[in-house]
Amino acid sequence: MPRFAPPLKFSEFEFAIERSAPRPGEHSEEILRGAGYRTEEIDALRAQKVI
Repeated sequence: MPRFAPPLKFSEFEFAIERSAPRPGEHSEEILRGAGYRTEEIDALRAQKVI
């Protein structure tokens, strides 16, 4: 996947991307748990195809 380089370039610094962007929904469960959702609530959202 093509990516843009940073707008500034330092002479001795080699720019590299260490990881790809997260997939859509990749962190949904972690975020919902952090917001106080219980496992049962998250499972219900998944069953309803909300997440």
